[in-house]
Amino acid sequence: MSDDINLSLEYVEKLLAIKNLDLSIANGEETQLILNDISFNISVGDRVGLIGQSGSGKSMLARAILGLNNHIKHYSQTGQIVWMGGEAPIDLGVSKDDSLQRIRQKKIGLVFQQSAQVFNPTQSIGKQLLEKLGAKKNRKATILRGLEEVELVPSDRFFCAYPHNLSGGQLQRALLALALINEPSLLIADEPISALDSVIQDQILKLLKKIVDRRGAALLVISHDLGQVFELCDKVIVLENNTIGEQGPIERILQDPQTTLTKGYLADHVSTHGVMMPSDVQEVLVAIKDISKVYRKNSSFIKANNDLHVVFDKYNLNIYKGEILGLYGKSGSGKSTLARMILQLEAYDSGQISYADKDLKSLSKQGLKAFRSKAQIIFQDPFSSMSPHRTVKQHFEDVGYTSGRAMNENDALTALKRVGMAAEHLHRIPKQLSGGERQRVLIARTLFMKVEFLICDEIFASLDVLAAQRIAALLRDLVKEEGLTLLFISHDMKVINRLCDRKVSLDR
Repeated sequence: MSDDINLSLEYVEKLLAIKNLDLSIANGEETQLILNDISFNISVGDRVGLIGQSGSGKSMLARAILGLNNHIKHYSQTGQIVWMGGEAPIDLGVSKDDSLQRIRQKKIGLVFQQSAQVFNPTQSIGKQLLEKLGAKKNRKATILRGLEEVELVPSDRFFCAYPHNLSGGQLQRALLALALINEPSLLIADEPISALDSVIQDQILKLLKKIVDRRGAALLVISHDLGQVFELCDKVIVLENNTIGEQGPIERILQDPQTTLTKGYLADHVSTHGVMMPSDVQEVLVAIKDISKVYRKNSSFIKANNDLHVVFDKYNLNIYKGEILGLYGKSGSGKSTLARMILQLEAYDSGQISYADKDLKSLSKQGLKAFRSKAQIIFQDPFSSMSPHRTVKQHFEDVGYTSGRAMNENDALTALKRVGMAAEHLHRIPKQLSGGERQRVLIARTLFMKVEFLICDEIFASLDVLAAQRIAALLRDLVKEEGLTLLFISHDMKVINRLCDRKVSLDR
């Protein structure tokens, strides 16, 4: 414990005090500054939002609080991270004993963005909660109550379920139960709902707020989505240019925004007009005729049944060359299923899908390969779309090989610069990129391939509002300048209205 930790009355109600924190990573002879002179406090009952653009260091700061950055090569951290929620203050930045581990286990709960990567797929949810709870009496009863608190009922069935049995929203609830099982004083939620559709997002937000209020715990929400932070939190901290650009109560920030991010958020909520589609765009690029798709519901851990789920019944849709078509609908309406069927990644029971007047089902193996070199999809989760061990340059080489195109580093750099990235990113692997940077790499990769038809499936989910605005402007430019045709899938009607020429709902 540092000798200079202040024990004055100003800290009595505080759980966490961060003072003059600097984070950096040495890169050869240069040092990359991640965060500079970060100072803020979290008190009992506070609901604090930490926001910033993609790559601003939000998640690095959260991991620093829990001492999870120490494994990073050439990582440096100075300043104080003082935990005040115990009998005596502990500087987590210099703690050498088991104090940090004990605080991580008992005092601070963490909800990650990717719940599927947290849970062990070979163990039941109940077993993993038992391991986190440790040696306590009535452990199963405690866990069942915890599952009920996050509205996973009947709790005994979810206790026995495995991660693959749960939907995305259910997995996030289970992760919330895992973080809360030891009744922490502070809950850190790092992008807890960005991978979920709008309906489930709203449910998880309300649940999180209700639980935190009921328990009286403090909450630190890390997000790129200011709307979520403003709905959930009382105070906000905005990171800009490697430091705190502004912080304070939500009301004051909204009335007098000082940073580019908060000003952009307010502007984004004022201007939601759509782009007008030229009247002369008539050529059909993708024709979907009488498509039918039915899933058979096999036995599940909750209920055995053989019911049929009709996703599409003789569905028809034309996508015109050079347009941006917005496709929206609630979770389970078939948005992503339709995208996969267009690219022949998923079979359909009947009907026809044509691209440039060619029936895609009739294509030979070589013909299908040629089609996929012209038509690509960018999925919602950028991390699962990239090999974790290959650099950005190697990802460009991979798509060049599969599309029969030689790798040209200058073309790759040009594509990266189009999406606002630098040459240095070419030699990084995915874990060295933020979520927004990974998404931009995927967009750059499609530019490198010179695709004609692009499907974007919830690609703004991991981007802050300014990054989303830049990518939206880039997509509009590509449609206009290079004749790209875009199918844009989203649950966010504000984005659909602003970006797309036409919009189609799959809600029935």
